[in-house]
Amino acid sequence: MGDTKAAVLAIALLAGVAGYADEVLPTFEGKSMSQWMTLLKEVPKDPAHASQDWRKAPWALGKIGVPALPGLITTLEDPAPSIRLRAIRPIVAMGGAASDAAPGLARCLKDGDPRVRQWAAVALGQIGPAAAGGGPGLIEALKDPEAAVRQAAAAALGAIGTPDAVEPLQSAATDPNLAVQKAARTALQRLQAAKP
Repeated sequence: MGDTKAAVLAIALLAGVAGYADEVLPTFEGKSMSQWMTLLKEVPKDPAHASQDWRKAPWALGKIGVPALPGLITTLEDPAPSIRLRAIRPIVAMGGAASDAAPGLARCLKDGDPRVRQWAAVALGQIGPAAAGGGPGLIEALKDPEAAVRQAAAAALGAIGTPDAVEPLQSAATDPNLAVQKAARTALQRLQAAKP
């Protein structure tokens, strides 16, 4: 039954029957997934006075969950850092179910915006062991000029369980920033506890 619904949705999308496609797409609070995605990608002139729906879009897509993931992964490539950041937040909420986003998030660790780098690391940590491919990028992020990025990278390495991270985390445990030190020590404890 699920395969039939997916096939009908694919045919509707290919045929451009947007009205029908919206009916079969997942919805949240009366709006379809495509409507929430449109809101996610909007750039209001004044974010302080943006609509409640605009503010709610990342949260709504997180609630929709895995069906929203392909659109969110694509949005990680958006030219606007604020949109990339808005795409990461629902991925964080999905945790391990968002493992398909790990390669895109690993690329975001080199983003020009430190908030995007930080939240990409947080998202990889939330995905957990399924994001092991992000380990090398997270190890590199331990040298990021922004302390918040280094802290998030250290925490993510502990959550993912990256064994190659032990030495870099030991170095991070002496970071000038106390929050980075604490995250690195906690990550090392998690890695030690996970050893057989």
